[in-house]
Amino acid sequence: MRILHHINTRILEYCIIIVVFVLPPIFSHGGPDFSDEKNIPSFLPLGTLTVYAAAAVFLYLRTERRSKIFGISEAFSFKRILSLVYKMVVCYCALIVSALFWNYIAKITGKTELTPFNLPTTFNKRLLLFASAFVLASYEEMLFRFFLPERGLAIVKSIAAAYKKTEQPVAVIAAELIPIVLFALAHRYLGPYAVCNALCAAVILRFALYKKMHIAVLCAVHSAYNITIFIVMSCMHS
Repeated sequence: MRILHHINTRILEYCIIIVVFVLPPIFSHGGPDFSDEKNIPSFLPLGTLTVYAAAAVFLYLRTERRSKIFGISEAFSFKRILSLVYKMVVCYCALIVSALFWNYIAKITGKTELTPFNLPTTFNKRLLLFASAFVLASYEEMLFRFFLPERGLAIVKSIAAAYKKTEQPVAVIAAELIPIVLFALAHRYLGPYAVCNALCAAVILRFALYKKMHIAVLCAVHSAYNITIFIVMSCMHS
């Protein structure tokens, strides 16, 4: 009974996280307007920035297998650093290629979705924008690439152990696919091609985690991708 209670608690928390953190952006009808520079500071006010950062930390602390995925026990060497940099570059390039591909598909169908964007001109506003990009990317990585899939896999494993059965491949696949699909749908307000791009990005980033990339490194790569998109959108407007 205690095992089942523990499983039910995990499932309840999993569902609450989805309802509180995932469903609101899925049903959002629009994002912030960046066409006017005066809207930049409201992208992520300091209070909201703090809330997202706290949520990212909370999701990390509630995720199973933290030490194993982070690889804390592994000693760093020059070879490992080069390998990590190589993986970062490959992952970043894969994200950029995905974005270029889906933007091209949108363009040839006459539905280009990459809107013009003004980079802030002052240092403080740019710092806020880049900090927002990093915090949002970290939050998304902790939620969609870390907590949800790992909690889903932990639930599948616990249920199999409780009933003394092997883990069902369908359940394992579902645990991986649910966060990927939810991440894609969270970009629904940007249009169908943005959803397709987010779907590809989710697969790329989750695969990178399986290739033993540090979750913090994924946050950095995701942030670099977001900032690159901001710069490209700004160049389109100039």
